[in-house]
Amino acid sequence: FCTTGLPSDVIIEVEEMAFHLHK
Repeated sequence: FCTTGLPSDVIIEVEEMAFHLHK
């Protein structure tokens, strides 16, 4: 995924990816 942006944005992307992996 794209990591250009605020650190919080990166955290949100990582959490979303983890959420999809747990499904």
